Amino acid sequence: MIIFMYDMHHKKRYRKLQAAAVLYTYNFSEETRRDEPDTWAYSWYPNLHDSLELVLIQDGVVHWTIGGREYHPKPGDILVVNPFELHASRMTASEGSATYYLLYMELSSFRHSLGSDGAEVLQHILSGEESFLEYIKAGDDTALAEEIRLFHRLFIMQDDTPAGLCRMQASLFSILGHLMDMRHPTERSGCDKQRYVFINEVEKYTSQHFSEDISTDQIAEAMNYSAAHFRRVFKECFGTGFQRYLRSWRIRYAACALHNNGLSISEIAEQAGFRDYNYFSRAFKQETGLRPTEWYARRRRAQGQVPFTTE
Repeated sequence: MIIFMYDMHHKKRYRKLQAAAVLYTYNFSEETRRDEPDTWAYSWYPNLHDSLELVLIQDGVVHWTIGGREYHPKPGDILVVNPFELHASRMTASEGSATYYLLYMELSSFRHSLGSDGAEVLQHILSGEESFLEYIKAGDDTALAEEIRLFHRLFIMQDDTPAGLCRMQASLFSILGHLMDMRHPTERSGCDKQRYVFINEVEKYTSQHFSEDISTDQIAEAMNYSAAHFRRVFKECFGTGFQRYLRSWRIRYAACALHNNGLSISEIAEQAGFRDYNYFSRAFKQETGLRPTEWYARRRRAQGQVPFTTE
């Protein structure tokens, strides 16, 4: 069964430009390393989004999966997650600590600045006809790594004056220029392209309406499918029915929300689209193996064991 999320949380970081950068640091305690060395002490659910995502490893080891391909980047390596590419990351406690940069860019915001040829290339990237090189080893493009670090420094300065915005925009264009030199056609059959479009449409619709009471017939109608045809295509693409998928989507949203904000569990349940708290609690345990209160308590303890900083 394939369950993943359409992730838009990074867009909340955007200010004047449709781009953002963050430095993540994870550091596991000696106790955690000793008692749970081989467990996934940190992991992020498989997700996708329409943004371009760049990952620059500063130090440590973080395991990444992009489009079903496994990567184990070393410090200085760069990973490029093309739009709508399913990806996830994880690390074990025995690996101690890791620091890496994440940079997000909305390629559509550059269309009017690159002329017709550049806009056409970006459209090919966004449609999946082409893609940027996915894995850049340390030393292969040191200038790109420096540009990522530079944009991060500029971004955290929060200088949104015309001069500051010009500097950030220049850095983004430089990054995009490096990537333009490293692109290639994406080989997809006609069937793969249809699945690609279908999955993206489902994920977008779900991300916008998951807190509502959505029936399978409603989403089928919204996507201009007959109910029967939608059910068949959905099962082929996701390996389950829409209502089961929607429940899992809501649970994973709630799990992330419990970790990242101070709302009560009942408020999180309602925000995620559950009107009955008891049903939410049962579904949450079926999905995660823990009751919401247990999950929340473990996350609170983990915040002490695994310091998480964004600079």
